[in-house]
Amino acid sequence: MADDCRRFGARVALRCGSEELSYAQLDAYSERLAAYLRSHCGLIHGDRVAVMMPNLTAYPVAILGILRAGLVVVNVNPFYTPRELQHQLQDSGAKAIVIARPFLPALHEVLADTDVETVMVAPMGSALCPEPGDADGAQVQMNAALACTEELPSTSITPTDNAFLQYTGGTTGPSKGATLSHGNILAKGCLERL
Repeated sequence: MADDCRRFGARVALRCGSEELSYAQLDAYSERLAAYLRSHCGLIHGDRVAVMMPNLTAYPVAILGILRAGLVVVNVNPFYTPRELQHQLQDSGAKAIVIARPFLPALHEVLADTDVETVMVAPMGSALCPEPGDADGAQVQMNAALACTEELPSTSITPTDNAFLQYTGGTTGPSKGATLSHGNILAKGCLERL
């Protein structure tokens, strides 16, 4: 992905409503987010980070940032009830969450019963832009993280490292996590190009 970002730098990588991000912006934002997660949140290789938001420009930035940092993405259905959210956060052992503001009330109901130490609030709509800001305790605005100036610590990611902990729909009981490695994701991409 980083190679594609460099190769197609000025081209539009994604559109969400009226907002567009170029490949260069996607690359820069995801690298800054990765650096922030590693240098400011105390997360280490293999830690799990939940992502709870609908289709927003912030979503692919969050996913790529988490993966670049050597962390594991835990996608969370944004319409989960507090009970379902608590189950997934506890079961996954997520230490941080990137969440859109409208879903904060459900999180606040269960946060104390989870391992989540960092809550990063993603902007809604077309408000994704780096802007320096301070963390409010364990809560930080995603735009403040995108202004991170620290270098991303060197991270060795292998094909066998976990990339995603994807949960089932929970139709026959509590949802269960299934791991996808970086190798799984690369193999799927290669197969799609055939």
